[in-house]
Amino acid sequence: AVVETRTGNRTFIQTVYPNTPAERGGVMPGDEIIAVDSVSTVGFELPKVTERTRGDPGTKVKVTFLREGVPQPIVLTMTRAQVRIPAVPFALMVEPGIGYVPLQTFNETSADEVKKAIVGLRAQGAKRHPRDRPRLNFYAGIAQAAGAVIACRAA
Repeated sequence: AVVETRTGNRTFIQTVYPNTPAERGGVMPGDEIIAVDSVSTVGFELPKVTERTRGDPGTKVKVTFLREGVPQPIVLTMTRAQVRIPAVPFALMVEPGIGYVPLQTFNETSADEVKKAIVGLRAQGAKRHPRDRPRLNFYAGIAQAAGAVIACRAA
């Protein structure tokens, strides 16, 4: 999961990635981490909180959360695992003939993930991509810099 710090060094879940211990445990965006292994993390700096949640794959960690609308703290015991953050979290058609592929990080699989997303969108009828729109040229340039194969406008 991606965590963020808000006012007063409070640590909140921002994003929960699929196929991770956080997702399997039922963690939700907006949950606030208040304890790790029964030690309060209230007021901790973000690096200290994340350090406490990390550990060897296969080991257990108990995290206590506050969730809006839930009166009691939620205690989840999760099994740590190697987490892979996808470079392309999704791909979608933004309007007929135009596909959108967000690139959220650069890693060893970024180019393959972008290519796979574009192939999938073309199968759904995409003929254009953000590079075809002048205001979005910057984003297409980033994808090209990552070595991604950007589909060109269909003839």
